[in-house]
Amino acid sequence: MKTIMKRYLMLFVYVALLFLSVHYFIEQSAGPIAEDRSRLLPVKMKAIKATDSTSEIQQVVLDANSEGDPIAIAGMQHSQGGHTEYPDGILLDMKPYNKILAFDAQEKTIIISLPRERHNSQTIYTNE
Repeated sequence: MKTIMKRYLMLFVYVALLFLSVHYFIEQSAGPIAEDRSRLLPVKMKAIKATDSTSEIQQVVLDANSEGDPIAIAGMQHSQGGHTEYPDGILLDMKPYNKILAFDAQEKTIIISLPRERHNSQTIYTNE
């Protein structure tokens, strides 16, 4: 009789753990997921925002600040290990934001912001 009770108890524990693990998996995958290039550590985010408008970026920052949400800024997401994403935070995707930040014809420089590639956010010196 004791072995039958032990089997039922073990079966109950197994089913309970299975249910909890499925519930945990569904809960974790309920929101948007952010990953860096390595794809080693996916992070559940509250929201992922992408825009090419400076005013919209400012509004995202103001909204996140008023709600107390952390903001992670992502370009090409080359960081190793996912240390730039905050769980349940706002991911501000800067890939669509490509602007000329400054142009100086006399100094022959252009400061650009092209986060499509990490090395493109730079000052370019012109020869003309």
